[in-house]
Amino acid sequence: MKRVIPLLILLIAASIPPSFALSEHWQSRLQYDYIDTSLQRDLEALDNNLPSRRTQYEEVLLQFEDELLADEWVAMAENGIEFVLREGEPVHVGRFYSARVKSVSPLLEARDFGLLRVSSGSKQFYPSLTSSVPTTRAPEVWSNLEMDDLPVDGRGTLVAVIDTGATWLHPSFWRVTGEPYSVVQQGLDFYVDLDGNLQPGSDEGPIRVVHDGSPGTIETADEYLFIDLDDDGVFDFGDGDRWLCGVDANQDGQIDLTSEDVVLLNETKVALFYDQYSGTVYQRGVNLTTSALGVGDSHGHGTHVASTIAAGQPGFTQMLGVAPGADLIVIRSPLQSSDIIDGIHFALMNDANVINMSFSSFLGFMDGTDIEDLAVNEALRQYGCISTLAAGNLAGRSKHASFTVASGASGSASFSVQNPPDYSFLNILWHSADRDEEITLTTPDDRDITLGRFSDIDGTSFELAEPEIQAYVFPDTSIRGTNQIVVQVSEDDHYWENGVWEFSVSNVAGESIRVDSYAWDNSWTGSNMRFTSRIDNTRTVSSPGTADLGITVSAYDEGSGQIVSSSGRGPRIDGVLKPDVAAPGGSIRAAYNSISSLWYVRSGTSMAAPHVAGIAALLGQASSDESGWESLSSLLQGAGNTKTHYSPPDDRWGYGLVDALSSVRHILPLRAQPNLDPTQWTGVEEMYSSDPEPGLDGEIDVVSVLGYLNTTSLSLAVETAEAPDFLSGNSLLLEWDADGDPSTGDEGIDYLIEVADGGSQAYEWSGTSFEESVLSTVTWHIGDFQYLSVENPATVPARNFSLSTSNASGLQDWTGWLTLEKGWRPVVTGFLLETTGSEYSATLDIHDRDSDPSLLQIGWALTDGSIDSLRSGSISGTSSIILEDDYSDISTSDVLSIVLNVSDGGSVLYLPPVMLSPLGATTIEFSNASLLTTEVRVGPFVSGTIRGNFSLVGYQLVEEIEVAFVSDLGFALNFSVQGSGGDYWFEISASGFTPGSYDVYAVAETGTGERYEQKMGTISVVQDFSSLTTVALTGGAVIVIILVARRVISPSEEE
Repeated sequence: MKRVIPLLILLIAASIPPSFALSEHWQSRLQYDYIDTSLQRDLEALDNNLPSRRTQYEEVLLQFEDELLADEWVAMAENGIEFVLREGEPVHVGRFYSARVKSVSPLLEARDFGLLRVSSGSKQFYPSLTSSVPTTRAPEVWSNLEMDDLPVDGRGTLVAVIDTGATWLHPSFWRVTGEPYSVVQQGLDFYVDLDGNLQPGSDEGPIRVVHDGSPGTIETADEYLFIDLDDDGVFDFGDGDRWLCGVDANQDGQIDLTSEDVVLLNETKVALFYDQYSGTVYQRGVNLTTSALGVGDSHGHGTHVASTIAAGQPGFTQMLGVAPGADLIVIRSPLQSSDIIDGIHFALMNDANVINMSFSSFLGFMDGTDIEDLAVNEALRQYGCISTLAAGNLAGRSKHASFTVASGASGSASFSVQNPPDYSFLNILWHSADRDEEITLTTPDDRDITLGRFSDIDGTSFELAEPEIQAYVFPDTSIRGTNQIVVQVSEDDHYWENGVWEFSVSNVAGESIRVDSYAWDNSWTGSNMRFTSRIDNTRTVSSPGTADLGITVSAYDEGSGQIVSSSGRGPRIDGVLKPDVAAPGGSIRAAYNSISSLWYVRSGTSMAAPHVAGIAALLGQASSDESGWESLSSLLQGAGNTKTHYSPPDDRWGYGLVDALSSVRHILPLRAQPNLDPTQWTGVEEMYSSDPEPGLDGEIDVVSVLGYLNTTSLSLAVETAEAPDFLSGNSLLLEWDADGDPSTGDEGIDYLIEVADGGSQAYEWSGTSFEESVLSTVTWHIGDFQYLSVENPATVPARNFSLSTSNASGLQDWTGWLTLEKGWRPVVTGFLLETTGSEYSATLDIHDRDSDPSLLQIGWALTDGSIDSLRSGSISGTSSIILEDDYSDISTSDVLSIVLNVSDGGSVLYLPPVMLSPLGATTIEFSNASLLTTEVRVGPFVSGTIRGNFSLVGYQLVEEIEVAFVSDLGFALNFSVQGSGGDYWFEISASGFTPGSYDVYAVAETGTGERYEQKMGTISVVQDFSSLTTVALTGGAVIVIILVARRVISPSEEE
């Protein structure tokens, strides 16, 4: 009897209104080419007052030649166009206006005012990669920031996706190879001029299009072209068809094959495709070719997820993933526990930088100790690999209940059961020291079924066989001391009577306990099992999102600007702060598992997590830290910059909405120096903004100021209305309050830095006047910007200064006093935890770009299984600590953890708990395996002994440890071993063995059925009759002696 643990894909399908086909072809009698065709139909229905009309007006968007004057829009309003107004003025963006009309006639008259186009204002939009990815500010990273002279787009990183697979032939998973090709025309068809001879060739076309919209145009946003060798209109990689992108030379959003080129997409972004169903690995450039046409993604979930991470070709399409330069490892998985561990292992063995897991289970301990959770921890600690994890979609579903039970009292929750499908379950969790709680189920007819005192049934499993329920019961305890009882229907003859049930927990003695329970019927929205009392939407983050060291992601809805109501909420059941960040996850349009219909809308935290995986890939490219901690902490610290950064993390938002630009900027410093590409200032705070001042010379008219401060220098980018000129009599002056003390300097001003005559000079207040300073300065200009970098005069510089410009006539422009807000939060650049017995050593390195180490404070706590502090402390004034401790004085069977936080005096980074004990390891492997016997003899009166020993790392995670002998004939003999604590030995009599050769294996099996083996060697069992011969000879000798003796004795008797 084994517990079935399905890991469930997070799928909340978008609710999209269906389209209806008309029985007859419709053609509008309104023939106005400036009115969209769909709107023409709606306007005709409005004019004819058809009963299908739901409103008596039509929302429209109007495009004019120029912005309207007041008398123009008023005149049109009098003619029947109802402009949408805000504070008495029309709502518009430049020449585009929002309005309502009740007929077509006022639109005809509006042509006199320069009306160019009318389109529907009620068209439904669904967020897609074209909006969700920009929400993360990832495009600002690829377009502007560089690492080693290459765009930071994820290139050089590997992102593993453990999911339902991916349709690797989808065009969004292919990379541009080579330069653009010309297009040649033959009749109505177009061909790619691959050989440059300006003639169509049999391997060059014709070119066909996978249309998403009107077949009359080729839209660059979301449509792809392909070489269709057999001209059947269907992309067939096996026939030699290849994907293309058009080069939109005139930037009109459409491809005109008569005048615009194409590029060939001839390299897949899928570096490896591991099909767990067949065990086959497909490798790019080896066998991920026509031999892999049958593998992909029959579900569609994994394709959508993978495209969110790395889809598209920048510059050629708008359907781009967060890290379009990254490579993918696609793992097509059944998503059982063993498959997840296998998938993580495969990813790590193939050097994945990031692993995305958009699936969930609520069957585990929910305290970060499930095997999948521990594997996530191991991926970071041992390999520097970041895992991005869906928070789950359980909030608001009535599938979680919680309550508190005082000592000597009982607590209960009721739940509804309606024909639950196989593998539905009730998962009851709590933490207690004495484990004396008693659990009772109450049937709809108020009959109590006692499951027993927990301490008596812990570690066992049994079957309930009652008239109202037949199910398995699994009591267990996690390594953090979380008690669990799972009641699950798993077999064909199992059943759970319909009605309202109740479970109760009796806390016989001891401290008060909190009980969390999850009812699951294999569906987020299913109603087969739901709580009817004690419903709680918090603590609904799912596993492996409950992992200590994973990045757990909630789903953000772009439309409402809020977290999706069903998104899993924190904290974890033991109070650990989750989720970690939020990312777009509401109605995301991304790749579909089809090459004839390319895009599809999905929602949920499954869609949010891959946005973060893409950002992690960008960070992986930007960071030189192989431990993964810099990327992880930068991702958290950069979150919320476009909305709110939460510290401590919020139970919905985590640290906030992800921000790729801010996170990458936490890693990539600005190295202000002459001729630095202005785009490298992207992500630097704008401190000042102003419109150009009429009458002021644009060369000295300051319109914006960007400021960047670190512990060594202050750098400014000063934009003027026109190209700056600080040469012929013009000057730029920086007044700097460097110590933040208004009583020092000249009315608080400690330094002046003047830019004039093409150079810069610093002056320092001497007490009576400003004298030349030894501070180094450098200035230069590019375009409309004058750049200035000044050495910091103090280890903790103040952030207050002003800028002014002057010419021969005197002061011309002044920004006023500006304050450069603290722009950077502390990040972890390294974390190492080493344990020996009960002693541990934790080394933590911190970097804070604009805070002196003297301002940093690091707090620490040693915690028990409930993450309650056992002892704690803090260390100030340093960016690097080594914390050493011995916990031999602490008596507990729970695994201990070290918890750290870092503060710069403002924000606080709360690091997740890191387990101290090897109990927290997920690696199960044998070591020091030694087979001491290589040959043993068996036979009559002969029975040799087989001896050996081995060690097992991760022994706490297995339920059975044994040694197996596999005969060369195929049968196996299994034997128990002796030992404990990871060291085991065996002494086995060979009397039951038949002669032959045996391979000897050390074997370990977990409670969920994962089996681990290590071959120890080969032993020969030899048939041995020597003892029988000896016995026979001995017996013969005895007989002879007896006979001789009798002969000797007999004569004497006769005499």
